[in-house]
Amino acid sequence: MKKNEISPSEAGLLLDKLLKESIPVIAYFIRDGVQVKMPGFVDRVTSGVGLVVVAKQDSIPVGYLTVPIGIPVGNGCTFAYGDKRELPEQTRDDFAKLGEAVLIIYTPDGGQLRLFFTP
Repeated sequence: MKKNEISPSEAGLLLDKLLKESIPVIAYFIRDGVQVKMPGFVDRVTSGVGLVVVAKQDSIPVGYLTVPIGIPVGNGCTFAYGDKRELPEQTRDDFAKLGEAVLIIYTPDGGQLRLFFTP
């Protein structure tokens, strides 16, 4: 395993926690030079649709980010986890603005989804 790489089952447990506990995330998706950054919540994770992050304003959905993450879920993906304690002190404050931890999903199509959150 690479440094900070976690198993698909560990990533699944973490995604389940983010979903069930409605933990706010900042989703940052990168693929083919395109970058999307969106605050929201993990709304669902399915084989057919993928991982869906929903942005809400006053409990009303105002935007969605959908990232295919394999069929079955996680197939072909690799996962990594990190938290601010692993960063050099001089960069911790910048990272903490996004969240105290990050789940990184490397998708089969070459994309990278980072979910920043504070547990």
